[in-house]
Amino acid sequence: MSPKKRRLTTNQRGFRCDTNDVETENTSRLARNRLLRGKRGGLKDMPNMPIDIIVEILLLLDPSDLINLARTTKSFRTLLMNHRSAYIWRNARSHLAGFPDCPPHLSEPAYANLAFSPHCHSCLKDNVRSILWEFNARYCLFCRRKLTRAFSGHFQMTRRLCITHVLLPNSCYNTSAHSEGKLYHILQIQETVRTLDALSGNQQAYAKFVEERTAYVKQVQEHALLCRNWESDRARIRAQELETIRERRLDSIVARLQECGWGEEAEDLKGALRYHKYVREASGPLSDRSWRKMQDDLVSMMRKHRRLGLLDDGLTLPRRLKHLSTAISVLGDIHKTALSECLPTMVDYAMMSEFDEIIFAHEDEDDDVTLDRFLSLSDAFPNINERWQAVTRRQLTALMASCICPTPDIDPLSLAVVVFESVIRLSGLPSRLQDPTRAM
Repeated sequence: MSPKKRRLTTNQRGFRCDTNDVETENTSRLARNRLLRGKRGGLKDMPNMPIDIIVEILLLLDPSDLINLARTTKSFRTLLMNHRSAYIWRNARSHLAGFPDCPPHLSEPAYANLAFSPHCHSCLKDNVRSILWEFNARYCLFCRRKLTRAFSGHFQMTRRLCITHVLLPNSCYNTSAHSEGKLYHILQIQETVRTLDALSGNQQAYAKFVEERTAYVKQVQEHALLCRNWESDRARIRAQELETIRERRLDSIVARLQECGWGEEAEDLKGALRYHKYVREASGPLSDRSWRKMQDDLVSMMRKHRRLGLLDDGLTLPRRLKHLSTAISVLGDIHKTALSECLPTMVDYAMMSEFDEIIFAHEDEDDDVTLDRFLSLSDAFPNINERWQAVTRRQLTALMASCICPTPDIDPLSLAVVVFESVIRLSGLPSRLQDPTRAM
């Protein structure tokens, strides 16, 4: 049989192709598009865009975004680090209310890196929040101790340092609750001392350097004060925003607990919930996913509070326990069998989940738990007893295994035929015979 003929067509570019191949290619393209759906729009081709479009995008970013973008590719770094791109950095600073202008002794990228890049300028450690504005540096605790020197009011300085320290920016720090000292940059100290030594033979150049250096220090100290004030205001505003978010999150948690039937307990513990980790450590509103993660812990907290409330109540809990005792007697008579002679005590029943939920159930004052609530477990009562007996048998078997050598085919509990209980304590006999719970 001859093969089926295929129809040839001409595509838009004039190339002859097989229609089956075209259909296969179109089908694969559609499948590929479905697989890539949601992953388009990557920024890998952004450097190939027209420069005016790139600039329009950059003008919408904050300084921290520009810093991160400059560290992605060489092309972005070349663009953003060019002195002609200073207007992009200035525009980014304008997005931040109250942020001081760039000082003359720093470039725009260096100023943004100082203020918004949380890395140590010495060891590159991440998440460093303390900024030494006077030194144009951000150091971790270890590098700060290594690269700075502290002078308190009681420190005896040499004559050279007495001359030098007035020509250096300083950062104040608290030495105690009632006093403060000054922190100096070791590199600046060394550089200034070397310059003074080099100019010691030229009085005119020496005086000019001191004058210029004094003006520089004044400029740096004034700008550092502006930056510290802005930093404090920013931290205060952020703290207020977080507090507002936490209050809304707390209200949402209380509302969710009320929907679950824990309204009274949630209102009682609202003050404690305000300082709970699920409220304090969160920085966003409550979502359904977050609620599912914390629900079990919070419900356990509410249940514990309800138990404590019933324990403090001298009437409700004893009344419910009395109903439990009556219900156990009634249910025991109803389901009495030969195997049911060995039953749990009332304490054992009270600790079981079925009875525990009824004992500590939340009811109104006029609609308290009644005897019928306990009697409603009549159908489940035999299974409850069997479950307890199975658990108890396993526990006894484990205890006996440490005293005797178990035989695989023999149940050790079936070996006990008669058990006598001593009603008179015989103090003259060995301790084994004095224990009334041991078999004789």
